[in-house]
Amino acid sequence: MPRVVCNETREINRLSGNVRGIAVNYCQQAKKIIESNGLTVARFNQLTLLQQANPAVKQRIQAELLRQQQAGN
Repeated sequence: MPRVVCNETREINRLSGNVRGIAVNYCQQAKKIIESNGLTVARFNQLTLLQQANPAVKQRIQAELLRQQQAGN
């Protein structure tokens, strides 16, 4: 399974045609979701790195996701 990093176009361009199309579509959809939630891609990436490095932040994010899921039911 190739690693897909949306802001590394050189890596995406190395993918075969069909896989490249899937990766590009994924990156476009991810960007739309991030921006529709009031974030920039840079800020989203900062938060991703922060939650990976800090278990307390990861726990807060997971708690909020659970709260959002329960509010939707």
